[in-house]
Amino acid sequence: VITQGTIGSQFFIVDTGMFEVYVTNELYPDPGVKVSDLGPGDSFGELALLYSIPRSATVVATSSASLWVMERAAFQAAVTKGSNQPVSQKFLKFLEGIELFRGVPRETMEVLGRSLIPKWYGNGEEMISAGEFQERFYILRTGEVQAVAMGAAGEEEVERWTEPGAIIGSDVLMGELRNQSDRVVRSCSDVTVAFWMSKLTFDNVAAEYKETILRNLTEAEQGTPQQQEGCVCM
Repeated sequence: VITQGTIGSQFFIVDTGMFEVYVTNELYPDPGVKVSDLGPGDSFGELALLYSIPRSATVVATSSASLWVMERAAFQAAVTKGSNQPVSQKFLKFLEGIELFRGVPRETMEVLGRSLIPKWYGNGEEMISAGEFQERFYILRTGEVQAVAMGAAGEEEVERWTEPGAIIGSDVLMGELRNQSDRVVRSCSDVTVAFWMSKLTFDNVAAEYKETILRNLTEAEQGTPQQQEGCVCM
């Protein structure tokens, strides 16, 4: 349907059938490595239209399938209309309270807020699968999430997130290449709500405050004491 490296002019939504997504890079040359499956309701092709870059992956149909197709002009008009929608003050306040975004002005926070996509998970539902190529990070809103890995005694919990605003998959923000997950990340509460954003989207919408956000992330992971001077409190 689309080929990595080519120029894109259409956005796609899967109506019926199944598709596979492949990515090539210096570690995985052509034909690349499979990174995900797509089915009815899934979409693809937006990154090339949003950021005027070549296609970042190859998508191949694996069965008889049908797609809804949106041309560039219609897609950009829809995005422009959506970008004018205000972010709720409650959600904005939630984001501003996360240490990751310390020092980021409200105008940039509003852009980030519009770019975060909510998703709901049931108990035991996987957010990141073992072997999956990671390209997005998550911000926990409600519920609990655990990471498990296979140990000598079987499956063992290696990390757990319980606090609203916790960042899941933060290593994605720091890396330049997609890495395969060596663990499973799943919901461990009846209902878990998390907001996700791809690294490519983050790199573009964070703009000149990208380095500020990454510095906050590094300081939080290293336990560096926070300085109150210059802190923007809203």
